[in-house]
Amino acid sequence: MTSPFTRLRMGWLWLAAGQPAVARALRGEDTPAPARWPGNAATGKKLLKRRFLFAGCDVEMAGRIAWQVESANEAWQQALYGFRWMEDVAATGNVRIASSFCREFVNSFIVDQDELAPVAWAPDVTGIRLAEWLHHRVFLLKSGSQRFQRRFVRALIAHVWRLQRMGRDAVPGEMLLIVKGLLAASVHLPMLRLPRQPLYDALDALLDEIVLDDGVHASRCPEIHLHVLQHLIEMRDLLLEVGEEHVGLEKALLGMGSALRFFCHGDGRLALFNGSLMEEPQLIAQVIGRSDNGEPVPAHMDASGFFRLERGHACLLLCGQPQRPLAVQTASLGSFEFSDGPERFVINCGGYRGTSPIWQNASLSPAAHSTLSLEAVHGAERRNFALSGDEVLMLKADTFQNDGAQLTARTMHTLRTGENEGVHERELRLNAGGLQFSGIDSFRLLRTAPDAALQLNLRFHLHPDIRCQRQKDGTISLSSVGGSVWYFTSTMPKATQIEESVYLGYYGKPQKTLQIVISTEVTTKLTEFRWSLTRQAETL
Repeated sequence: MTSPFTRLRMGWLWLAAGQPAVARALRGEDTPAPARWPGNAATGKKLLKRRFLFAGCDVEMAGRIAWQVESANEAWQQALYGFRWMEDVAATGNVRIASSFCREFVNSFIVDQDELAPVAWAPDVTGIRLAEWLHHRVFLLKSGSQRFQRRFVRALIAHVWRLQRMGRDAVPGEMLLIVKGLLAASVHLPMLRLPRQPLYDALDALLDEIVLDDGVHASRCPEIHLHVLQHLIEMRDLLLEVGEEHVGLEKALLGMGSALRFFCHGDGRLALFNGSLMEEPQLIAQVIGRSDNGEPVPAHMDASGFFRLERGHACLLLCGQPQRPLAVQTASLGSFEFSDGPERFVINCGGYRGTSPIWQNASLSPAAHSTLSLEAVHGAERRNFALSGDEVLMLKADTFQNDGAQLTARTMHTLRTGENEGVHERELRLNAGGLQFSGIDSFRLLRTAPDAALQLNLRFHLHPDIRCQRQKDGTISLSSVGGSVWYFTSTMPKATQIEESVYLGYYGKPQKTLQIVISTEVTTKLTEFRWSLTRQAETL
């Protein structure tokens, strides 16, 4: 995308003569900016004790600030350098202690440049940090020394200068936060006379690229969708401060707000597709309230390929094929999640947050999702599937049907392992009362390696709060903490097992849970699984 930032110009005389005026203008405001989102006071108190828990890494800084920590991952460094955690520190309520703590880190960042990791000046991190420093400017400056005030103003101007240069070659993921940082500077530092039209032009081009036609973020990850929507809301609020409105931004907010509601289960938290975490329901509700117009959520998000089947208290979310090829295809294709009111039953494992590459790879595999996976069985005898060399199977588009008696969603996608390839077709049905849903999973083998032995595993990962137990008649009961019971049956009872699994949905840390697995070897060109979940009738 061609950047408009070459059109931005600044009066660099501010570096020599304008700093005192900028400092006076920032310092002269009476009260700190109100909290944009519900800050986490408990997290803030841990931060004040110098315990930094970001992206699955828990780091304690006793004494001197450590800007580079070998045991932390890059996501942890991005969070530290982005300074978005100041919202949680401010939420503790003790303004004097909180502002002094944050000022210590801001001052250290400015002074100790040689100790910073390269990620500190990544375009997206720089843009977030500039916006955060400007949002908390009164909070940071009120009790600061004149020396700190001068340093802070110089640092703000240096950030603007860097972002202008970075904007010329940034990729979409970086551009959003570059625009946000410069937009914050244009609003809070009016004496710099930064023109906003080039930022609007960049935002228009960016929104066309990162927001699909149905309002879902192009990553198709509910967690990323939530955080991008937060940034867009903050940008809208910046424009409201100067009495301006951006039509493309307002349209994107409405679409993304509705899509965010689409991704929520009955507990108010997010579904775990494409490496997502559940996130806090208070934050999600506030983001929806500040973006969504309350219109009914569609059953099928055409562009991103998601389905939502909802009857009574039952809710099914299915990840289908996107309408157009996206840059990243993930293992979530064909996976689904199921909840009964506020209680989750069938889930995906979620996204790992930590430093282990083994866990990272495992969480991104098809086996970490409630779907069908194709796996090679090593050391087995050669099998002949008698495939014709000219067989071609066209993938049908996702379909949704509502005939009154039931809701039906169908999706198809390709499964591959090595040289082996086939097509998985999934059909999910939810009856009118929301008391039974069933599925048909079929796998058609297209090609196979000469010595391949293949196995299909159909997985149903269960939420940690669900008790799973096999009954005498072969069915499997799923009991929730709230007392609701669902019974799982399949046409392959002997191949159906209860196995251990992990849940990563809360904070990206592995938590023990269970899964139902139906396994069978591929011995024919077409393999079919039929299964159902039926709710136990209410008793008085």
